[in-house]
Amino acid sequence: MGLHSHKFKHIVVVPGNHEFYPDAISLLLTNVTHYLRDTCVTLEGIKIYGSRFKPYWRWLPYGRPCDAKTNYDDVKDENDIDVIITHVAPYFKHASRMFRCGSELITELTLVKKPRVHIFGHDHHAYGALQIDKTTFIAAASVSGHNKTLNKPILFSIAK
Repeated sequence: MGLHSHKFKHIVVVPGNHEFYPDAISLLLTNVTHYLRDTCVTLEGIKIYGSRFKPYWRWLPYGRPCDAKTNYDDVKDENDIDVIITHVAPYFKHASRMFRCGSELITELTLVKKPRVHIFGHDHHAYGALQIDKTTFIAAASVSGHNKTLNKPILFSIAK
C-alpha cells in the first residue's frame, strides 16, 4: 500500500482473520487513511462501514473466541450505509459459490442495512461481482486459491 499511497486520497483497510492483534496491526499501517474495525466513516458523502466480522467456528478457530463477532450492535443505529466492507462473505444457501463460505450474521447485516455495495474477501476461491436486489456484492480476494495467482483489482464507481 505504501508504494501506491500517493495515487489515492483515501485508503480504507479492514483487518482479516490472520490479524490476531488488529489494534497493533493498525499502528503499522502508516499509509492507510482509514482503518475500520467495526466503525463507520463518511468519505466524500459515501458512508462506509467496515468490520472483519471474524466468526469463530469450533471446527476451524480463527484466533480467540473473545475476538469473534456475534452481533452487529455497533452499527444498528447507523442509517444510510452505502458500502459495507467485511473480511468474511455473507452466506446465501442457494446462491453461487461466491456465498457458500460466508457468515449468516453478515447476511443479516446486509439484508437489514441494504447497502449499495458489499465488498469482502476471505474465500480465495470466490472472485467477481454479483448483483442481488439493489446490492452489488464484490468478492475481492486478491489471491486466488492455493495456486497464489494474483487477481486483478475490481474497480467500481459509486456516487452519492
